[in-house]
Amino acid sequence: MGNYLFSADVLVKALEEVHACGETDFGHHVLPRLLSDHRLFAYDFSDNYVPGVKPYEEANYWRDVGTLDAYFDSHKDVLGREPRFDVFNPQWPIFSSHYQGPVARVYDSHIDNGLIGTAALIDTALIHNSIIRREAVVEPGAELDDCLVMYYVRICRGAKLRRVIVDRHNIIEAGARIGFNHEAERARYHVTPGGVVVVPKGRSDYYARDSRGSGMGYQE
Repeated sequence: MGNYLFSADVLVKALEEVHACGETDFGHHVLPRLLSDHRLFAYDFSDNYVPGVKPYEEANYWRDVGTLDAYFDSHKDVLGREPRFDVFNPQWPIFSSHYQGPVARVYDSHIDNGLIGTAALIDTALIHNSIIRREAVVEPGAELDDCLVMYYVRICRGAKLRRVIVDRHNIIEAGARIGFNHEAERARYHVTPGGVVVVPKGRSDYYARDSRGSGMGYQE
């Protein structure tokens, strides 16, 4: 996220120059070029006062999530009894989307340090240090350890995932094991330098054909 204010002609010229050099990054290429012959001003977030921050939180929390590993790690900052960044702050609210759905349902499962999204369904599963987003389904016998599961994902029976990001509209097959053999997994998925396996976004129509509908809809 960034908010920038430019004179249009200055910005257009800077973009044309970096493009001609094959450069692509705004923070690493455009701004440093402008710094040599223009005036630049930045807001210092270390001086930012946020009311309602709890004693255990990191003051003035801010993260650059320009890499998948940084993106993955930042999600862990909202987990735990005393997270580095507590998303619940009535004095400085963070508003979610306007998705209108039922509350999450959890049956006979063990969840140790997790966040569960709206309309998710967790049944007889083991979840540790993980975030499960809205309308995700975790079927019986599945185990998730240090995972980020995005919207509209189904984790089928007995699947085991460790340090995995599952992008939206995916179905992880029954009995699948992801995050345990990086050498083999690189042929199918992206594995980050930090050892996080990324399952890319699936097809929304594929998920819809196998969605749970009004019932459980588990794979047999």
